[in-house]
Amino acid sequence: DRLFEGDYRESVFVSEPVHNVIHREVLKRSGVSFESDRSDTETAREFLASRDPWFRPTGMKTGPDGALYIADMYRLIIEHPEWIPDDVASAMDLRSGEDRGRIYRIYPSARPPSTIPILAEDSSLELVNRLESSNGWVRDTAQRLLIEQGGQDEVDALRSLLMVTGSPEAMIHTLWTLDGLNSLNLEDLSQGLRSVSGEVRRNSIRLGEQFLSDAAL
Repeated sequence: DRLFEGDYRESVFVSEPVHNVIHREVLKRSGVSFESDRSDTETAREFLASRDPWFRPTGMKTGPDGALYIADMYRLIIEHPEWIPDDVASAMDLRSGEDRGRIYRIYPSARPPSTIPILAEDSSLELVNRLESSNGWVRDTAQRLLIEQGGQDEVDALRSLLMVTGSPEAMIHTLWTLDGLNSLNLEDLSQGLRSVSGEVRRNSIRLGEQFLSDAAL
């Protein structure tokens, strides 16, 4: 999403439950792949660190409001018993904390999270428009709902969006939604293949396998 600004937009977050931290790396393009380094603002600290040895961040997701949600398993022991010597394991309560757990929501203090949309109440046209959302969860969920309830009206609206959107993310979701509705045709695919966005072209090539026997491709 766009709730976090600056180099957060190009960052990857890594949970380190054994060390009670969440580490952040800023990605930089390097040919067809990437390199990464710590952010200049975090050279001597982590994005998030806890003095509580039970803090075990085991997963992270961007929420529908743009905030970063962190699942804290909150356990005394996080290592698998297979890697703990039997004599040590026998003296420990390896399940200590199984009745606990936390979810943290992190967002910039100067930018409150967005209102969480209720996509189940959207019309099919509204769901199509959601594919242009800045939020990945919203786009993913709109795509799923469109495929689940899809009909010709949705297909027509998706093709209209494909012709006018300036968002690479929206183009990718639109192409895959058309594919999920078994409605992707060569004309749709050609728009993706002509995109100035390398990511759109890459996804279009993946989708194009089904058209390999078509001489026009």
